[in-house]
Amino acid sequence: MNNECRDQVQPYLQSGEQLIAVCEGEMAPGVPERPVWLRQPPQESELERRIKSRLPGAVQRFLRPSEPKPAGGVERTMEGAELAGDEVMAAQEAECTTKSPSE
Repeated sequence: MNNECRDQVQPYLQSGEQLIAVCEGEMAPGVPERPVWLRQPPQESELERRIKSRLPGAVQRFLRPSEPKPAGGVERTMEGAELAGDEVMAAQEAECTTKSPSE
């Protein structure tokens, strides 16, 4: 069994589950990457932690990774785009119906 693959999978096993086999795999063409807010930053080494602890506070804050921002609501989806388009169309229709014919 590939030790590196086994080490990657081991944390995801539920209690009582036993890993029987592991093999490497690749994403199929067209399969999207994991969203940024679901990715985990790599773990720091002990040396990196010791060096960062000796840096001034402003530098430590600058080097601290920012929290990933989850996608907010529906604005980043096709449904959100369709809803926004529907709202614009409804506003235009309302504007047309409220105008008098002489305008």
